[in-house]
Amino acid sequence: FYKIFYKNGPQLQVGKSRVITASRSTCPPVHLLHCSYYAGHSTAVHCPEYYKKMAGAGEAELREAFKLFDADGDGVITIEELTTLISKVGGDLSEADARALIHQADKDANKGIDFSEFAKLWEALHGEGEAEIRKEFSKMDTDNSGFITKEEMLAVVAAGFTGDKVEEAKAAIEKLDVDKDGRVSYPEFILVIKYKK
Repeated sequence: FYKIFYKNGPQLQVGKSRVITASRSTCPPVHLLHCSYYAGHSTAVHCPEYYKKMAGAGEAELREAFKLFDADGDGVITIEELTTLISKVGGDLSEADARALIHQADKDANKGIDFSEFAKLWEALHGEGEAEIRKEFSKMDTDNSGFITKEEMLAVVAAGFTGDKVEEAKAAIEKLDVDKDGRVSYPEFILVIKYKK
């Protein structure tokens, strides 16, 4: 729930939270349970339903994905960070393609993507077939935590492989665990599935 301040109109308080700005472009009327708009000018996007509509994901998932790209933690994803992460997962994204993706989502034309602009970039990176990939991830994420653990991967491996299943599970986790925290988030999973050659 949000307190929403409109620069050229009244303010509306729904619950108790931070002040944001909203407009027709950032918060469509279909999501009035969370926010509303008048003819104001927007500088921020903080509507969970907007994130879900734009990228098939909740805000927490988008923040997890954003952290993967924002290697230096400065709050802005650059062309270099985009190409570096795709390379890290075993893919290949040319500088020209990365530049085009950044340009498409870069509303303020600063040649970088902050979190308020990230949903559009993440949606473009998903491409087609995202629903099926999410379905496969859900099968492995048996506790619905949003992460696949070594134990969950072991259960999957044990159902279809022979040999040293623990080692196979570890290898699978290492392949998918981009940030090396010992578990696999959905953003890591889809990036590897989509871009690893």
